[in-house]
Amino acid sequence: MPLNHAGPGFDFMPAYACPALPWVTSSIVNGTNRHDFGKVTKFFNVKNTGGVDIYISFTLNGLSTGHYVKLVPTESVAAEVRIKTLYVSGSSGEYSLFAGLTTIDETKMPILTGSGNNPWYGIG
Repeated sequence: MPLNHAGPGFDFMPAYACPALPWVTSSIVNGTNRHDFGKVTKFFNVKNTGGVDIYISFTLNGLSTGHYVKLVPTESVAAEVRIKTLYVSGSSGEYSLFAGLTTIDETKMPILTGSGNNPWYGIG
């Protein structure tokens, strides 16, 4: 009988102890960009490389409810967090995004939301 191994789960600590796999993009945003990583992140870093403010959030709703981080030109933010999606918003903004990925598939990550039965307050 074959074994059905579903892979490591969201709280599988060894996946976060290993060096991360690189994921990088430099993009222009004119509205909202959604970045799906495919795996759960270990960390991310966003740098505003343009001349206008940009905003980052963990949910699309967070951009409209004040649950975002504002980055002025040349400013950056780095965070050691477990996410599977990141939203960047702005008008003719430019940015670089670098993330470190674990080997944990994004389907193992809970849905981050500020509402419903299992809210993550402060997310949006």
